[in-house]
Amino acid sequence: MTASVTKNTAKDGSKIVRTYYSCGNFRSKGSAVCSANSIRKDDAERFVTDRIREVLVKPHILRGIVASINNRKKNRIKPLQEELEAISERIANIEEKRKKYFDLYEMDDFDRELFSGRMSELDAERDQLLTRRSEIEFELSGDNSQTVS
Repeated sequence: MTASVTKNTAKDGSKIVRTYYSCGNFRSKGSAVCSANSIRKDDAERFVTDRIREVLVKPHILRGIVASINNRKKNRIKPLQEELEAISERIANIEEKRKKYFDLYEMDDFDRELFSGRMSELDAERDQLLTRRSEIEFELSGDNSQTVS
């Protein structure tokens, strides 16, 4: 929602200024995307303050809101943590495979072309996993997911 101001002239010549909250898509992209859905500023702000007052007067509503926020935070982080663990395991497996291939190569039991092809495949997969792991770690570090008391 974005603020809108209209200025009208009354029959007696005085200026009337009204403020509204309108749909942001309507204001930026036009009527083809969304309708104005305007509401007077005073009505919207009164509704919000009344709702906040109601929540503060009835603690069971506030507890429900806090529980909902905490659950949403947990449910958003849990899949990322599980994916991070799976990626770490796959990286460890790749490192073990690389070590085995190097051992075989050192013992001259492995063809050079096959070795280089397989190592490049493992390196590409490892790089992809490391990139995804860094993205997840960045997302988790940027998320201050402390529970709301």
